[in-house]
Parts: sequence; structure tokens; C-alpha cells
Amino acid sequence: MTGKKLILALVLVLALNLVMPGTAGAAEPEVTYTPVGIPVLMYHQLAPRPVSICARHNVLVTPEVFERQMQYLEENGYTTITCRQLAAYLHEGEALPPRPVLITFDDGWRSSFLHAFPVLKRHRMKATVFLITAMVGKVENLNDPVQAVAGLGAYLSWDEVSEMAESGLVRFESHTHNLHFADKRRRAGMDVVSREYLLEDLQESIRLIEHATGYRPVALAYPYGHYRKSYKDSLEKAGIRLGFTTRSGEAHFGDDPYALRRVTIYPFHNDLGRVLRVTRPVMPRSIRW
Repeated sequence: MTGKKLILALVLVLALNLVMPGTAGAAEPEVTYTPVGIPVLMYHQLAPRPVSICARHNVLVTPEVFERQMQYLEENGYTTITCRQLAAYLHEGEALPPRPVLITFDDGWRSSFLHAFPVLKRHRMKATVFLITAMVGKVENLNDPVQAVAGLGAYLSWDEVSEMAESGLVRFESHTHNLHFADKRRRAGMDVVSREYLLEDLQESIRLIEHATGYRPVALAYPYGHYRKSYKDSLEKAGIRLGFTTRSGEAHFGDDPYALRRVTIYPFHNDLGRVLRVTRPVMPRSIRW
């Protein structure tokens, strides 16, 4: 073999090794994925018919519809995640599982225990409940006894919170301790108190949830979805890493972790596939050898 041919052969071998590094003993590449958009589903109360039709709430979903939605997620390869996972992704860039989705329930109604929890257990789906901790164990004054029997108007008890948390399927985050109200001027409770009072309220909510579950919350759902940038300092001091609004949309890498959007689920959302945007392929964000 002539000198020129030998040099050409060596160059070719080197090029192949660079393009195809899969030789014996070579390390596999580490691939992290960035979902294009992460749907965060927002539920409130579940109730069977005919209660769900006649009740005054416009965000009631029947257990049957909820089960079909969970079945849709399961059959289409979605993986339910927690707020802690989402926080690690948005803050540190940690990888998420394929087709992640976050299921959330606001307020801490007892219907999540009566109607949602059995469905979650059947499908092994994870969910997050945002608790108004001052309301745990309380019942709203309802004139309709049928609604009361269906669990409407009643909040979770601490025993129910503990049972759901122990399953490993349901995690609890904050919806404030006692700031879920609006004053006569329709100002949200978080707006009419000092930053010091807000911090104390959040710390009390965190303390109660940690006592019942054994872990510290990392997320807050703003009462009525109302968010101001001025809240951020108090949230960070309390150890809150995520803040959820009620504005419509998905969560994306690079979004403000304290102004996250969600997808509100309404009673007429019988087909979850029509509610969610068509999920685009998950593309590699980076590959490290």
C-alpha cells in the first residue's frame, strides 16, 4: 500500500470512529429531553350526575368523565409528574419522563378523596392537591342536602390528607393558609395584607402540610389565580419554588416558575384529546458523551 493510500485509510478509520463511537466498552450518550409544552390540568370538584348539572359551580366534573380522561392519558403514553419534579426541571433543567403531565386539584375539596382518589389508584396516576389549610375539616353552608351528600361543600380532613399522601399517588401543596378570599373591593386576599403577613401565612400553610405528610410543599396555587410579581420575594423566603395561575396554557422551560399557566377542565370536556393541543415530538435538548 502506497503512502498516500495508507494516510487515506487512517483518515477514513478516524472519521468512522468519530461518527460511530459505539466500539466495545464505549459509553452510551446521556440524553436529556425538553418537552415542547407540559400540560398542567386544573380540576376543582368532582360530583356524580345529576348533582353536577344542578350545582352552582361551573367547574364540576363527573367521576365517569374524570376516569375517561385518566384512561386517555394512560393509553396515550402520558406520565404524571409532581410539582417537585416540575420545579427541578424549570429551575435546574433536570430531565422529565416522556410526555409529562401534571394533574392538580384546587382548594382541597373532599370530593377529591371520594371520587378522584379511587380513579387515581385504579390507573396509578399521580396528582397534586392545593390545600387551603385553614379550611381543612370544614364544611360550607349548603342549602341543598343532595349536594352535601355528594361531598360538595366539604373540605378534606387531615386524616384523609394523610391517607392520600401515604398512597404515594397524591401530594399536597399550598393554596395559602387563610388568604383565599376577596374583599368588598374584589381585591384578592394576597393583595390586602402586608408582605410580612403573607410570609407568615405561607409558613403556617407549609408547617401544617409538612406535619400531615412528612414533606415540605414547594408550590403555591394563587387564590383565584391572581398573581403579582411583588409576591415572589415572600414565596422565595417561604421556600416556594413554583406559583400557578389560572391563565390558560402549558408550562415551558424558560417560563417564569412563579407565573405558570394551567389548563382548566370544565364539565363539557368529555374528550381530553380535544382539550390538549396535539403533543409534538419530544426533541433532545442536549447530548453529552
